[in-house]
Amino acid sequence: MIAIKESLYEEQNVILQEQRKKNLLDHAEIDKRILESDICNKILKNTCKKLTVEELRECRKFVLENLPEFNNLLLSKQYKINNNDFNVCVLFRLGIKSKEVSNMLGLSQGRISQICTKLLLSIFKIDKGGATELIEKLNELY
Repeated sequence: MIAIKESLYEEQNVILQEQRKKNLLDHAEIDKRILESDICNKILKNTCKKLTVEELRECRKFVLENLPEFNNLLLSKQYKINNNDFNVCVLFRLGIKSKEVSNMLGLSQGRISQICTKLLLSIFKIDKGGATELIEKLNELY
């Protein structure tokens, strides 16, 4: 009995490891697609200017189409995320840094920090941290 259980355990472990490798490859492909996207390249060229409503709409649409887990979590009514909060998360997920997000959304650095602190606590239950920690958590969502 023990030998059979050990054998089943080993088989399940192999399957699990294969799935993890596949997920890593899938995630790497998604990240590559994000960085190479037209909208990402377009906004990265103009990080000092405020984004237009149309550019923000394009960013949101791109993330909605490519990152379902990200959207399911952040758009959940449970967290009551407003447009500014969601836009900050979208731009962070596209690889934009905090200061650039501030410029692009016309928000102060202090406001960006407040949003990061609020989201870390309400969504991820982390009571300390800022933009760096929020970006790390958002980058785990696919």
